[in-house]
Amino acid sequence: PPPASVAHDVPVLLLHGVGADATLTFFAKNIGGEAGLVPHLLGEGYRVYALTFALPHGDTIAHAVHVAHAVKRIREELGCEQVDVIAHSMGGLAARAFLVRLDKRIPKLRKAIRRLILIGTPNEGLDLSFRHPRAYTWFGSYGFPSPWIVERGSDSRERSIFGKAFAGHRQMTADLRALHPLGGVEERARETYQGSEWDGTRAPGLRAAEKAGGNFMRRLNGKRLPKSLDLFLVAGTDNRLRYYDHSGHVRTQIGEYDGPSDGLVFVKSALGERVFRKHKRVGERLRVHAPHFELQYAGPVKLAISRWLSD
Repeated sequence: PPPASVAHDVPVLLLHGVGADATLTFFAKNIGGEAGLVPHLLGEGYRVYALTFALPHGDTIAHAVHVAHAVKRIREELGCEQVDVIAHSMGGLAARAFLVRLDKRIPKLRKAIRRLILIGTPNEGLDLSFRHPRAYTWFGSYGFPSPWIVERGSDSRERSIFGKAFAGHRQMTADLRALHPLGGVEERARETYQGSEWDGTRAPGLRAAEKAGGNFMRRLNGKRLPKSLDLFLVAGTDNRLRYYDHSGHVRTQIGEYDGPSDGLVFVKSALGERVFRKHKRVGERLRVHAPHFELQYAGPVKLAISRWLSD
């Protein structure tokens, strides 16, 4: 809905992450009861738009095209020149792919974004399912992909990162051992990462997933953002993921532990110090003690967003 009173000229577009939607990420109340970014920004007088991507684990290029058309529609509807974008997790990769026009299908609108706020975005990539393959037994029940195509003699490709449904996950895949070495604790992690077969299980390996994803992260990180873009980055430092189980109870799961993370994304990946080292307009890199799926609800993040958008 429109705000009670419009107090800002530049509208805001919200982009959700993998496996989610706009309502769950930005409007519904958090597990702790906190309001989402939509009511927060409306209360401050912003005109707010939010996308739900067609496929929750789908092609990031298709998502980038979707972002481009949304930006065009907002500009036409309001008669404004620019839009501010706030993106959570994989939504940030779609925004970046749009801004650098990573594919010729993406319309040219490089200067249509004034400020980009990336919350828990894997700017260096993601290797969680290969680094911690046993974690799939938990994440898999919520729709996240397995790194194995054969599991104990049974074909598991449909629920694998190599299956048809998980293009976005393949594209996010990147070798992050230079950021944090493999912990060496979890069973079969090295075999899964490097690619191997054992006891009726087959893992093609992380490099095969990168290739199947068109080396997306390498290509994306080889492109420069528009020089005029103001960039702000948020990383979470609490790796204890809270979630509702299938009976509606709140549970806690320890997530990524090989280095400081929000449970899914390494802090170093979210802050992108290597990726954006040449970008001159990085306004701030914010660390907040909150897990991945709750970062956008955190009080310090909301306060920072208000400041970044209005300064």
